Amino acid sequence: MNWISDKDDSLSLSFTNKINTLAISQQYVNDGSFYRPQQGFIYDKSYPFVREVYVISRETFPGLGSGFVNWICAEQGQRIVLKSGLVPATMPIRLVQMKK
Repeated sequence: MNWISDKDDSLSLSFTNKINTLAISQQYVNDGSFYRPQQGFIYDKSYPFVREVYVISRETFPGLGSGFVNWICAEQGQRIVLKSGLVPATMPIRLVQMKK
């Protein structure tokens, strides 16, 4: 979803009018609920097609790799993840429900 919703990429802007994202339901839950690939539904695991990303460092000393891991886990790195349309691991996601 974040690949086709990049407003700075001219190629993804041409796809925006041609691609529709569909809401899907969870496999074993038959309550009639369908979820779109949005940050809130990914965060609370309502949207079933998710993948976790792990950062593993095999350094035996604190160096460039561990510095990158610390930076990506800090607020600035997690904000980049949030702004790219993904779900950050260490920042809270706000779920807003609007009623008419």
